[in-house]
Amino acid sequence: MKKALSIAAVAALVAAAVSISVYVNGGRNEMDDLFYANIEALARSEGGGFGAMCSQTRTPGNYRMKDCSNCSGSMGSYAMDKVAYCQN
Repeated sequence: MKKALSIAAVAALVAAAVSISVYVNGGRNEMDDLFYANIEALARSEGGGFGAMCSQTRTPGNYRMKDCSNCSGSMGSYAMDKVAYCQN
């Protein structure tokens, strides 16, 4: 009886540990594209001045920014899908 109870307790602890591990590690791999785009934009601006935010994809949207292929041009309305900063 003690042996069966001990085995059941160990099995429950292992199951709980596996569940917690899957829950904790599962959320870390689900970073969205906007997060990575912002990290990339910030990394590009390191080591020098940066100007206005710009759209790399030129996808129409609701955010006012420049087109990265023409930073000297006027502002437009673009989606916040893949952004960077115009270099000064």
